[in-house]
Amino acid sequence: MNYTRPFILLSIAAPLLFGGEVSQLEEKIRQQEQQLDALKKRVEAMESRPEHHDESDETPLHIALVANMAAVARNVGNDDYAGYAIPGFLQSAGEIPFNPERGFDLNYAELELTSSLEGYARLYSSLHVEKEGLHIGELFIESDTLPSDLALKAGRFRSAFAEINTLHQHGWNFSSTPLVIETFFSPVGISEDGVSLKWNPGVTEMGLEVLQGTNDRSFGAGDAPLYVGYLRHTLRFPSDLAVRLGGSWMHGKSPAGTTDIYGGELKVTKGFGGERSLTWQTLLLDRDYAGSSQGGLYTEVLYMADAEVGGALRYDLLYKNLPGEPDDLDRWTAALIYKPFDFAKVRLQYTYDRSKRFGTERRDVHELLLGLTIEAGEHAGHTGHNH
Repeated sequence: MNYTRPFILLSIAAPLLFGGEVSQLEEKIRQQEQQLDALKKRVEAMESRPEHHDESDETPLHIALVANMAAVARNVGNDDYAGYAIPGFLQSAGEIPFNPERGFDLNYAELELTSSLEGYARLYSSLHVEKEGLHIGELFIESDTLPSDLALKAGRFRSAFAEINTLHQHGWNFSSTPLVIETFFSPVGISEDGVSLKWNPGVTEMGLEVLQGTNDRSFGAGDAPLYVGYLRHTLRFPSDLAVRLGGSWMHGKSPAGTTDIYGGELKVTKGFGGERSLTWQTLLLDRDYAGSSQGGLYTEVLYMADAEVGGALRYDLLYKNLPGEPDDLDRWTAALIYKPFDFAKVRLQYTYDRSKRFGTERRDVHELLLGLTIEAGEHAGHTGHNH
């Protein structure tokens, strides 16, 4: 049988019978090819853009709630303790935010919000939850994507003149504020409105801050700004040893005149493999204030046996005072630290304090404290922010 003729007839008839459907199919294929070309161009454009994003872009808003509480035993009654003075430095303690009373203290709750602004900048806020409402502890925008390893910050933030001042209370090794920080600034350090420019290429960090100068224990002369400069450099050695040296200068005005504060900082960290480490840290501040000079320091050692258990010892000394005032105002503090979970830290702390005066009498203070900190959510300390 000859199959050639039917095949030829079929090949001629097929376009006549199905020509419309073939044309429609061809048109759909052309449209899909155009869509694919458009998608390829978009992908190529995205790949050619500079990479400003990080992991935080995937979850642009981090929310955390931090709660701190403690049980306190003290040999001084609540009324007397609320009115303590530190001779030559503080006429009155004022507000005591941490562990003010014997018994159980709910010290604070802190709501932290952090967001990456498309990788170009970071917005951070720390809100103190109080009975009267919310109080702004910090709220700033910071960009570290500037050229030449520069970072710019604006808003309300904690000054970086010393490492401990960049940390919130729950980030300290101890539950109490170092004496020199409390007397020169406040129990929570110094946090003000202003701008900051920092240069940090790696092992060296240098910064300049211009703040409002509202801190009333060293500055607070109305509209006079506070200037802060600092420089820190880290030396790294074999065997997991690092030494960081730093210096700072603060210049502003108080109602009594010009104030200058000079600081020196040392931090030595030694790792022993795994999670075991030893850290020694010292801060010294000297203040020229209202025609007089005062000085203080603290030095502390922290040993972590692993990621969960550690111990710390700190010595505070106000070594230089006004004429006629004591220069042996000191305090010893020892603490055991236990972190049973990533979200919890327990501090058992004993303090022997010889810095305080009650009325006209200096009195030694003995204090035993058991503190608990809970950090729920994506805490900023885990994403690189210093409180």
